[in-house]
Amino acid sequence: EFYHRVIDCCLENGLEPYVTLYHWDLPQTLEDKGGWTNRDIIEWFSDYCEVVTREFASKVKYWLVLNEPAGFTGLGYMTGYHAPGRLGMRNFLPAVHHVAICQAEGGRIIRKNVPDAVIGTTFSCSFIEPFTDSDNDKRAAKRIDALLNRLFLEPTLGLGYPVHELPFLQNMMKKYVHAGDMEKLAFDFDFIGVQ
Repeated sequence: EFYHRVIDCCLENGLEPYVTLYHWDLPQTLEDKGGWTNRDIIEWFSDYCEVVTREFASKVKYWLVLNEPAGFTGLGYMTGYHAPGRLGMRNFLPAVHHVAICQAEGGRIIRKNVPDAVIGTTFSCSFIEPFTDSDNDKRAAKRIDALLNRLFLEPTLGLGYPVHELPFLQNMMKKYVHAGDMEKLAFDFDFIGVQ
């Protein structure tokens, strides 16, 4: 009811609402079950997308699936700087893969439930350049570009993960990627938001 009032107020005042389905706000109950590291989140997120899109389909045309997946996975599930404060690759790698699948799945659910929707997702991107012209600095720049800018974008575009620049992703591929997952990563978004 609260969001119906917010959306109605926007529409009454000539403001077109853009709904972001996930902006770093996972319920604590789901985090207690493993959050983004738990593969069940694909089903949880899909159920959530079904409810929200059906509820607001008649009022909202513009949808964004995720806000800055590299930010909330890296800061929340690798460095522990943001909630939920988890550290290490054992948290980061499953979170990355589950988030990437959910990003595309969310797009597919919106497309199914809101036929005239304009669908996007939002990436945090950083300008990267080598510190010097040395080969080591050039390789380092490619790695950080893959981590910050391409880790979620390339799977969305159907290019898979940037494993060549980020060899540690091989561990993710072996442990967390199930049969058929790679085909589920891509979605033809109408627009890409860049922050």
